[in-house]
Parts: sequence; C-alpha cells; structure tokens
Amino acid sequence: AGEGALSRDSDVGYVWQLTDVHLNPWYLEGADVYRTKCNNRTSSSSSLAGRWGNYHCESPLRLIKSAVQRIAQDPGAWVVWTGDD
Repeated sequence: AGEGALSRDSDVGYVWQLTDVHLNPWYLEGADVYRTKCNNRTSSSSSLAGRWGNYHCESPLRLIKSAVQRIAQDPGAWVVWTGDD
C-alpha cells in the first residue's frame, strides 16, 4: 500500500448522510400522486406512488424506517443529518 493508504479494516470508517428527510404521513402506495396529498403540484399526467416512494412525493414512513434500521447495523458509524428538517 502506498503512503496514506488504508491498510486495515479498523482504519475504515463509515458515514451515513441523511438529507431532507421529509415524512409524508398520508403516503399511500399505488395512489395517483397528482390527485392525493402526496404532491402539491397539479398536472394532467399520472404517476403512481411506489412501495418505497416516488420522486414527486415526500418520503413514506416505510422508507425512513428502513434507512434507520440499516444504519443501526453499523455500530460506530457517523450519522450526519442535514437539510431543512
């Protein structure tokens, strides 16, 4: 290994960055995101809310819980929470 290279697993650290985690308590999988509380915009196009979220929606509780459960599997990892929450 070259100078400054990591040589042991103990030299490796992990950082999880969570940013702009906005919960949508009304998220409903399969709903038309343009006709529900999922989206503040109006549009004539249709898009369905998926199991883990939709680009046009705030995060469903299922997604946030899954992320937190995964992070909990990395003891000692740094968690950086950023955004406007």
